[in-house]
Amino acid sequence: MSSDHSIIRHPAILALCLLLALAAPAAMAATTELHVVRYAADGVTILNETTVDYRWLESNLPVQGDGVTHYYHQGPVFEGDKWNPEEDTNVLEKDMGAVKGTDLKDICGLVGGMKEGETVRIKASDGLSRVFPYRNVYEPEPRQGPMVITWYHDEDGYVPDYYSGMRLVFFADTSTNPYGVHAFGVWDMHECFDEEYWYFYGGEYPTTTGLSVQYISEILIYSEEEPTGGIHVNSTPSGATIFLDGEDTGYETPYTLTGIESGSHSILVEKGGYVQPDERWVTVGANQITEVEFNLTPITGKIAVSSVPINASIILDGEATGLYTDTVMEEVPVGEHTIELVLPGYRNATRTVVVEEDEYSILDLVLIPVNESVPGTLPEASMNATPGNATLFSLLGPFEFHGRVDVLPANISTTPSGSVVSYRLPDGAKGRGYIYIDNRSAGEPDFEGFNPDRRYTAAAAATFAANLTGENSTTFTAHCPPGVIPGGLLLTVEVDENASSIICWIGEGLLIPDGERPLVFEPAPDLSRISAARLLIVGTGNITARFNGHSITGIPQGEPAVTEYDVLACLNESSNELRLEGEDAVIRNVILSLTTTDGMPEPSPTPVEARKSLIERLLGLLAGIFGFSTEEPEQNTTRDLPEVEETAVPEETRPTPAVTPTVNRAVKNHSGGVYITSYPPGMTIIVDNKKLSRQTPRVIYGLREGLHTIQVEASTTYPGQEEPGYRFETVQAWVYPDAITPVHLDGVAPSSRKTVRVESEAYRGERFTLNGIFRAGTIPGEGEIEGGAAWVTVLHEGRYLSYSLPTPVEDGMRFVVEPWTGETVSLSVRSNPPGALVFIDGFPTDERTPCRMDGLSPGRHRILVSMPGYLPAEEVITIPEGSRNGGVITCTLQEYTSGGLLVESNVPDARIYLYGRYTGEKTPHTFTGMSIGTYEVRVVSENDSRTVEDVLVKAGATTRCLVTLER
Repeated sequence: MSSDHSIIRHPAILALCLLLALAAPAAMAATTELHVVRYAADGVTILNETTVDYRWLESNLPVQGDGVTHYYHQGPVFEGDKWNPEEDTNVLEKDMGAVKGTDLKDICGLVGGMKEGETVRIKASDGLSRVFPYRNVYEPEPRQGPMVITWYHDEDGYVPDYYSGMRLVFFADTSTNPYGVHAFGVWDMHECFDEEYWYFYGGEYPTTTGLSVQYISEILIYSEEEPTGGIHVNSTPSGATIFLDGEDTGYETPYTLTGIESGSHSILVEKGGYVQPDERWVTVGANQITEVEFNLTPITGKIAVSSVPINASIILDGEATGLYTDTVMEEVPVGEHTIELVLPGYRNATRTVVVEEDEYSILDLVLIPVNESVPGTLPEASMNATPGNATLFSLLGPFEFHGRVDVLPANISTTPSGSVVSYRLPDGAKGRGYIYIDNRSAGEPDFEGFNPDRRYTAAAAATFAANLTGENSTTFTAHCPPGVIPGGLLLTVEVDENASSIICWIGEGLLIPDGERPLVFEPAPDLSRISAARLLIVGTGNITARFNGHSITGIPQGEPAVTEYDVLACLNESSNELRLEGEDAVIRNVILSLTTTDGMPEPSPTPVEARKSLIERLLGLLAGIFGFSTEEPEQNTTRDLPEVEETAVPEETRPTPAVTPTVNRAVKNHSGGVYITSYPPGMTIIVDNKKLSRQTPRVIYGLREGLHTIQVEASTTYPGQEEPGYRFETVQAWVYPDAITPVHLDGVAPSSRKTVRVESEAYRGERFTLNGIFRAGTIPGEGEIEGGAAWVTVLHEGRYLSYSLPTPVEDGMRFVVEPWTGETVSLSVRSNPPGALVFIDGFPTDERTPCRMDGLSPGRHRILVSMPGYLPAEEVITIPEGSRNGGVITCTLQEYTSGGLLVESNVPDARIYLYGRYTGEKTPHTFTGMSIGTYEVRVVSENDSRTVEDVLVKAGATTRCLVTLER
C-alpha cells in the first residue's frame, strides 16, 4: 500500500512543479522599457516623465559593462559574523552574469536628475521596490560602484530573453574580496549605505541580492522641488500693476504668472487714478492656472462748470457729455482734463482742469461773442510781425490780465553749421512762449525742449510760438542753419489768477530807419490804480529813447539785449509816449507793463444774469446740491476772472498726485499640520516619502500648505525586522495654514476607492469636493471617494451646495450637477477654547469660532474645527430638507502636548525646512503646536545652507534655533 501510494503521489508533485514552471514566466516576465518619473515634493505632482526602451538606452546613453566581465552580489551569511567583512562567503554563488546596461544616474537625468537630499524608488512590474538616496546614485564609492539597470546578459542575450531583466546590478570594484572579482558584499553595503537603506533577508541576515530588483518597470524620483502652478490676473481696465505676496512682479494686467509654488498667495493690483481693491487670496494648485479678476473703480472728483451766458454745451476731453452750463459733472476720474464750452454765437472756450479725489474743481468762464475783440489776454494776432520792410512799429494793446509778461535774453553762440541759442526759463514757467529769429536766408531752426505749434513770418523774420507747461526741462535750445541769425529773445506770457492784474502794450518792429519813431500808449489808465510800471526795450544798435520826455540811458550797443526800466514816476494821466531814434537800429519789442492795485474792470453792462458774479451763481448751484446757505457771509465772495479767447492761455495746473497704496496687506502663515491616526496604532509615519521617527497617533506640524503624501508602515525594533502583513494605502492630504488636517489609515480593512466624474453646465468652472474632503476639483473633473454613501459639494457664490450620489457608487461613474433651486440655511459653530478655524466640506472659510456660517444647503456636510495645539474635531452632519437653520455645533478641543519652535538666522528671509521639505516659512518664524521631541532644522539662503540636528521642543515652551549662514 505504501508503494502504490508513492506511485500516486509522485505524478501529482511532478504536475504541480510543471504548473509552477509554466506560471512563473507569465507572472514575472522580463521588462523591456522603463517609465521614468520625477515627482514634486508632494509625491504626487509629476514634474517630468518619459518612457524609454532598452534599444533607446543602448543607442543614446553610455553603456556600462562589456558583456565579458562578471559582477557579483553577496547572499546572506548564516554562520559566523553575518556582516562577513572578509566577503568570502556566498559571493561566487551570486553571479549576476556578464551583463551590460545603463547607469541609473544617466536614466534619472532624462527627467531632470536628482539633487542632494532626494531619493529614487526602483520599482518592479510585480510591485516590489527599493529606495536609494542621492549619494549612492550620484556619488558611489568604488567598493559599491555605479548602480546599473541591466538589459543584456551574456548567456541569455537582450531582454526579454534575459529573463530576470531589466535588473539592478551594482558594478563594484575588486578591492574588498579575496577572489579579485567585482563583488558588492554585505560589508560594502554596511559601509556605503545609511542604515535605513540596508536590506535583511528574513529580517535578520544582511544581503545585497535583496537590493538587486528584477523586472524593473519604473524609476520614480522623489524630489524636494515644490509643485508649481500659475495665476492669470486680469483687470478692468487693464494695465494695472500686479503684486504677488506683497511684492511688485513688474508685470501689468492681463498677465499669467507662472512657476508659483502651490498653496495660498495674495494678489493685489494697483492702477493710478483707481481705487485700490482689496487683496485676493487664491489657492494655487500644481500644474493648474487659477484665474483672478479685478473690476477697478475710478477715483473721481467733481467739476462745477458755469458760464456767462449759460446753456453752453460741455465737451470733456474731446467727448460730448450731453451736459450744459451751469451744472456739476459727477464722477470725473482724477487727473488733468480738458473742458471745452460751445455756444452758438460765441467763441469756443477751452480750459484745463485738474480733478482731485472727492474734491470739487471750479470752472467759471465768460464767453466772448464772435464779433467782439478779446481783451484780457494776449491774442496770437498780437504776435504777428509787421509786414513789409518793418519801417513802422505795430503797437498792440492794451491787454489786461492776472499774471506776468517777461522777455528773456539768450546765450548766443555760433557753430560751423549756424547759430545756437539757449534759453533759460523761469522756474516752473507756464504760459505762452514766443521766439523771434531773423530769417535772412532760407531755412528753419531745430528746437530742443521746445515744440512750436505756430509760425508767423515777416519779410525778414520769423516768430515761433508754443505753450510752456513748466513740466519739461527748464532749458531749451534753437539750432539755426547757416545764415539764420537768432534775435536772441523769448517772450513768455504767464497767466495766474492769483497774481496782480497787469495792463500791457506790446510794440513789435524790425528795422528803425534813421530818424525818430514815436509809440503812443493809450488810453491811459487811472494812475491811482497803478503800483508799478516796467518798460522793456529789446534790441541792438545805436538807440536813444525818451519816455514822456525823460531820456532813457543804458541801452546796450552792438548786441541783442533786453533792458528794463522803471517808468512809474514818468507816467502821464492822458497818454504815454516813447520816442525811439537810432542809426540802423534793430528793435524787436517794446513792452510797457503796468501793475494795478485792484482787479480788472467790471464787464460791460449785460442782462441781469450776465452781470451776476460767476462765483455767486456757482455757490448757489452748490447750495442747491448740499443744502447750505450763501447769504450769511457779508464779505465779497466773488473773484475777478480772466475772460477767454479762442486760443486760451493755459492756466496753472498741478500734476495729479501719485496713488500710494493704503491697504495693509495681511500677514499670513504658510504652514500647518496633519493629525495621523492608524489602525492598528503604533505605525511609523512617512510624510512625502520621508520616514519620520514618529508613530501614530501623532500631530506632524510645520508642513507647508498644500498637498502631502501620507504613508505608515509597521514599526520595527531593530534593523531588518520582518514586517507584519498590514496593507496600508497611500493617502494624499491637504494642509491648511494654521490648522491641522485629520488623516486616518487602515491596515486591516480593504480599501474601496472609486473614481467619480462630476459635470455641470450651470456650475462649469466651479470647485467641488467629494465627501467633504479636500483637495477640490474643478467642474468638469474627477475625484476619488472611499466607502459607501457619498456626496458632492459645489462651492458657488459663497454657498455650499450638497448633492447625494446615487448608491451604489460605481467606479468611473458620471454625475451631473443640476442648478440648485432651494434655500440655504446658516449653521452656528462654537468651540472650547474659541478661536479655531472652521472648514466646511473641505473648503476654508477663514472664520474662527464662535461664528455663524451661511449658505449651507440641505444634505450632508463635513464640518472641521481646528487650531494648533489641539486635536482637530470633525463631524459629518445632515441638514434635513425644509430646515430653517442648520442648528448649532459645539465641540471641546482636546489639547495635545506641544511647544513652540522659533527659527532665526543672521541672514533674514532664509527658507526653513522641516521633515526634509520646505515649510513655506522664512526666518524669523515661530511654529506653534509642535509635538514635543527632536527635529532636524535646515535653513537655506541664496548663498548658504545649514542643518541643525536634534533641536528639542519642550512642552509649553518655545525653543529658539539660531542658524548662522554665510552672507
